[in-house]
Amino acid sequence: MRIAHSRWSHALVAGLLLAGCKSSKDKEPAPPAQATATPAAPKPAPAPVPTPASVTDATLSFVEDSRDGKCRWEQQTPPGEPRTVFTVSAQCSGVKLAWSADGKEGLIHVAAQDEDGQPGTWRVDLATGKGTPLPLPTLGTLGALGFDSQGRPLALMEDVISLEDLLPAHLKVVKTGEGENETKEILFEGKRYPMALDGLPGLAHAFRLEGGAWKRIETKDTSYGWDYAADVRALDAYDAMGPTPEKLEAAAREALKPVAEDAPELAQLNAVQQTSDTGNWKQLETLGGPLYAWESQDGEFPVLSMPVRLTGAKGLLEPEGLDLREAISVSTRGEWVLFRGQGSDDEHVARLWNVKTNKLVTSRIANTWVTFWPKPSGSAASTPAPVAGPTPP
Repeated sequence: MRIAHSRWSHALVAGLLLAGCKSSKDKEPAPPAQATATPAAPKPAPAPVPTPASVTDATLSFVEDSRDGKCRWEQQTPPGEPRTVFTVSAQCSGVKLAWSADGKEGLIHVAAQDEDGQPGTWRVDLATGKGTPLPLPTLGTLGALGFDSQGRPLALMEDVISLEDLLPAHLKVVKTGEGENETKEILFEGKRYPMALDGLPGLAHAFRLEGGAWKRIETKDTSYGWDYAADVRALDAYDAMGPTPEKLEAAAREALKPVAEDAPELAQLNAVQQTSDTGNWKQLETLGGPLYAWESQDGEFPVLSMPVRLTGAKGLLEPEGLDLREAISVSTRGEWVLFRGQGSDDEHVARLWNVKTNKLVTSRIANTWVTFWPKPSGSAASTPAPVAGPTPP
């Protein structure tokens, strides 16, 4: 028997299939929700990089012995108190100082002492006050210490011939000719150098610290031990070296000029009682006007001394409270003048004078170098500093 197909059977089957598919889709699980990203913790701010203390026109540098027998390198901006930059476990004897041009580093050398301590040389970070021992070259003895323009330490060494019969092993004296025609030369590493006729002959060597080792960069003939000796200053490296107390002192001397014979102040200056029979007046330019000091010529060499006169609103005036005698030195920066000399109590003193107010600002005993603290290269030419009353030494 044959069964007849219903007219709606195909439609029914298709509908059921569609319904099944829809039901199956309704049962699919929903996609998982995306996790929210946790923001990263902020990185801690970098620690500030230490920088050296600011330097004004009035900032001073000096060294002094502490009560516990140590040598302290001090920095002071009056009227503030001194700040210890670095301390050496030895007395302040034979001290040499130097600054890098950028003002970030310094060098301090203390001559060897018989007492217990740690004499030697240190390279000092002027921002942190931390020092690193710096062994020196072994050729000769130290004559000067400093930095070159790139901040590399320089050691200028003295190689002196005291007696020809007791020459160091690395030197020889070569004689040429006889009698009045005899000449002598110093033989060093296969090269001959002229031998000085005055003073003690010798050589000067310049060493530069490169990669942690000293490299000799220059050698020249020179002389030692007499008034006109060039010593290590004969080296080109000395001229290129950054600030040291010795170079600051030399620059201050060069800044002094003779008072012109037709200067209107000369008659008033000549009326002042001088400390020597022969000499002349020297002039130093300051922001407050010319400063005048008497230069004595009684001895073999001219010596700057009292009296001193400053330019005031009503003419020349004698600085009150200066109280110096015998040899003095004078340097100026901005509105400040630094006097150094022997006081009435026979102690060496340094006095800081302000030419704008014409007042003594600070005074201290100065048995060793007292100078203006050099400004970093590129800093302002003149930075104002506060003014205070005199401070007892």
